[in-house]
Amino acid sequence: MKLVLTADKELLTPEYKHFLNPLQFTIIGAKDLPSETNAGGEYQPVYVRAKFFDGTEIKTPDIPHSETCKWYYKQVLLTGFMNPVLLKEQLATTPMKVSSLLHSN
Repeated sequence: MKLVLTADKELLTPEYKHFLNPLQFTIIGAKDLPSETNAGGEYQPVYVRAKFFDGTEIKTPDIPHSETCKWYYKQVLLTGFMNPVLLKEQLATTPMKVSSLLHSN
């Protein structure tokens, strides 16, 4: 089941935005994945798992395997409780770890 929620105005007041400091990123997709014809087998659905520097982990929904996969998966992290100097340093120097998982049958 998938639920889509839309709002006709901002969900956070300016005060909450400042306090919570939301950071949004989007996992768009992956390309040049192995094809079934190249590998000689069938693949299970694929997903992306990402780990943010603070330890937060996310996982996209599974989608059918193809050479090009698109998720357009958006995630929001509330960074307001993090030290702003450390947050800026971490964003500039520590990449988010992203991996996709391919299973061949």
